[in-house]
Amino acid sequence: MKISHCLRGIAAAAAHAVLALGAPAMAQGFPARPVKLVVPYTPGGAADILGRVVADGLGRRLGQPVIVENKPGAGGAIAAKYVADAPADGYTMMLGGTTPLVLYPLLYERQAYDARKDFTGIGMLAYSPLVLVVNAQSPVRSVGDFVKASRAGSLAYGSAGNGTAMNIAGELFKSQAGADLMHVPFKGSPPALNALLAGDIASVFDLVASAKPFIDGGRLRPLAVLSGRRSGALPDVPTLRELGYKDFDFSVRYALIAPSATPPAVIGRLNTELNAVLRDPAVAKQLAGQALDVMPGPPEAVMDFARAEIERLAPVIKNGGIRLD
Repeated sequence: MKISHCLRGIAAAAAHAVLALGAPAMAQGFPARPVKLVVPYTPGGAADILGRVVADGLGRRLGQPVIVENKPGAGGAIAAKYVADAPADGYTMMLGGTTPLVLYPLLYERQAYDARKDFTGIGMLAYSPLVLVVNAQSPVRSVGDFVKASRAGSLAYGSAGNGTAMNIAGELFKSQAGADLMHVPFKGSPPALNALLAGDIASVFDLVASAKPFIDGGRLRPLAVLSGRRSGALPDVPTLRELGYKDFDFSVRYALIAPSATPPAVIGRLNTELNAVLRDPAVAKQLAGQALDVMPGPPEAVMDFARAEIERLAPVIKNGGIRLD
């Protein structure tokens, strides 16, 4: 009997040893085939541009193609659920960040995935401020004009979808400014901007990266930047804080995330290569041209960021009565 117990103990120890050795071996052989990067927005927006730049750099460093797959809809929840349910082998990852990791758990009672349990971080990617824009032909020339016009008759603002950062930025502004705004969701930033350019809606709270080409081209007028400090890409545009909204600070951060059970050795390999891509001066310059500041760092920084932002925004969203279900 004792011999039997002993043999079982030896077998268990051997199994643990095999598993322990398997993780580094998996990392050494990873990737053996193309990797999928899921982007939860339509092609052409800032998130999509960032995802494709990162995918290109990672593909070159990993020696395998990193294929971008766009899965828009439901404020990113469709893509997040897809990735959460994917095999945890490093071959499926997602461009996440503020929307799926922070806003989704704060805004929805019935959730398709658990942001805290279903994902693990690969690494932070970049930071981008948002800007309030109107059509350049609009008589609205300032934030004061905008609020006054909304109180005279509800104004429609567009976003990349329910629960996205653009949507929450609009609702936070609406709450703090006492503006009468109606939300019109689109499947991504480009269609929202197209609607604004066509005169179908009055405004968009958009990423600087997406709106800047139209601002530079004289087709959109920026009223204010929503982050705590001015954007280097729009240095002449004041922040809402400068205009009297003292507590307003809202921006978007992007990260790479993977299913939570992805082996640490694979996460480590992806993080190493990701940071090398972000620290490439050519990549940093390319992203800066899109008003995106790179944020290389360890995998732990992703979920640390999510926890801190949830703690900061939870009372703001609760006090504003903002819910999406």
